[in-house]
Amino acid sequence: MTKPLPSETRSRIESLVYEWLADTAAPGASLTIVDADGPLFETGFGARRLKTNEPATPETLYGFASVTKSFTALATLQCVDRDEIALDDPIAKHTDTAFDGAEEITVEELLSHRSGLPSLAMSTVLLARNAGMEDTGVPLADREDLSRFFGGAGALRDDLSAGRFMYNNAGYVLLSHAVESATGQPFEEYVDEWILSPLGMDRSTFDGARYDTFENRATPHRAGDDGLEETSFPARELSYGPGGLITSTSELGRYLRCNLAGGTLDGERLVSEELLERAHTTHVEPLPRYGDGYGYGWSIHDLAGTTLIGHGGSLLTSSAAVGFLPERGLGFALGCAAQPEVHPTEIGMGIAALLCDEEPREVVPAIAYRERVGQLTGEYEGYRGITTATVTDEGGSLSLALSVGPIEQTYTLVPEDPSLASFRFLSPEPGRSTPVEFVERGDGIDLFVDRHRLRRQ
Repeated sequence: MTKPLPSETRSRIESLVYEWLADTAAPGASLTIVDADGPLFETGFGARRLKTNEPATPETLYGFASVTKSFTALATLQCVDRDEIALDDPIAKHTDTAFDGAEEITVEELLSHRSGLPSLAMSTVLLARNAGMEDTGVPLADREDLSRFFGGAGALRDDLSAGRFMYNNAGYVLLSHAVESATGQPFEEYVDEWILSPLGMDRSTFDGARYDTFENRATPHRAGDDGLEETSFPARELSYGPGGLITSTSELGRYLRCNLAGGTLDGERLVSEELLERAHTTHVEPLPRYGDGYGYGWSIHDLAGTTLIGHGGSLLTSSAAVGFLPERGLGFALGCAAQPEVHPTEIGMGIAALLCDEEPREVVPAIAYRERVGQLTGEYEGYRGITTATVTDEGGSLSLALSVGPIEQTYTLVPEDPSLASFRFLSPEPGRSTPVEFVERGDGIDLFVDRHRLRRQ
């Protein structure tokens, strides 16, 4: 029988998530933590809808965005398991969306974002349109438009880009086409029959057009001029493969348990253990924001010597992170009713650190940075108030506005150490860089920039 999460660990995780929501003013979130046998801890924080203050729960439905990619990868691997698709097949064999170079791009390259195709910004077009933002003007309403949209994509693929990691939502659209071609089923129907239903994920769906009819759903919230505003759910039928799954953290807990158990849950095997292990294995070195390695729909991180396999998602109106620790046999799912400045992936890394008995600020540079950056923001003043400065946090980077009498200059500060173990920065300028340093003293903080020394007020 599954034991509950130790009370001290639970308390620290609750505090981490609660403070994150309070600091970012996100409406609410849901969290589920599991081991291979079942849930260890499930809870909700805040509201799933601000106007009525209805509480978020582990059963609250969210758009989990790019967390969907691991489901698309799993569906593809199921087809590989049945010899309907081969990993080295050209994608042109399995989709009618034709473009130059499709005969050379393999299924495996698309799974790991190393096809040589750069981002086509397809999701940007669809999200902007469906979330009520300023439209890009690109025609993209149906499969015919999609084929036209891909028309010139092959020209962007060459020797400079082949094999390079370039995160690509459009590639996962092509993979969803491959699943449809191999199985004769619409992608969403296939995933429901062969993944969601066997896992008991009975409320999970791709039907975003019906989102407002679902019980216990997170109301979509988007940042506006006057704070968070309710908006429409950005349903994207053309983009189910890279980011269309609607689910809850509770049901994702069952999916994580399946991954922890090598592809089985409650005696039902979804895919061979060998193929699932390939999904969890590094095939390309990604950009740092995507981890230390990337498999098939999963990012791989080294967290203080422990492997964390996970993925995040952003939908403008919701955001999410999932992850599991194979060496610890633990997993977590975190959904948020908005897309706050601090993404759930950062908090998910902190949750994973606590599950490993580590201090988040010591092993997650992004958390260390955000905790320490608050010490530096504010007003500074030099000798007799002639020179002044304002330091602000601009969503992950510091900005310094320096005024020397009537002369004003703005600096963007790049830390020498991403965790801010030291308070030394550089401000890049054409042909040179200006060093900037904050020095902690017993009675405050001094700022050194160029020839100036200022004291925090």
